[in-house]
Amino acid sequence: MKTLFMSCLSEKKRKRNDLFRDKDDLMTSSRNIVPVSLVQFPIAWEDRESNYRRVLSLLERKPPEKGGIIALPELFATGTTRRPGAFAEPMPGGRTSDFLASVARTYSSFVAGSVIAKNAGARPANTAAVFSPEGRMLCRYDKVHLIPLHGEHLAFSGG
Repeated sequence: MKTLFMSCLSEKKRKRNDLFRDKDDLMTSSRNIVPVSLVQFPIAWEDRESNYRRVLSLLERKPPEKGGIIALPELFATGTTRRPGAFAEPMPGGRTSDFLASVARTYSSFVAGSVIAKNAGARPANTAAVFSPEGRMLCRYDKVHLIPLHGEHLAFSGG
């Protein structure tokens, strides 16, 4: 996840940013601690609305700290479906990216989640994105190393 967040920062900002200093510095300075909420749940396969409700329910039960990071499971809205074309959506502007932006605004936190994104290629991409506390998409990353054992390379295009 650190790699995804670092890719969001420009080289100039990265030099000024003290969020990801070396491990020893993080252990000795409380000002560098960023609260992270890991949201894990059994995904209802191919049922976006049910999964959106599950995420909101978990966040309502234990609200994350403002300014922190909320991390959702890979393809949290649909699971790793073998029918990604049926669930592909624009990124940003699709249902799931709008949901992620809304969660970011509601909890004034950064949100990391992934979406089955429409792609210029023949197959959709498994795309991770980070949204700001204002609900703006900061960056996206199309998964490069697809897992042949699961047939992921047949269903998705690599980034």
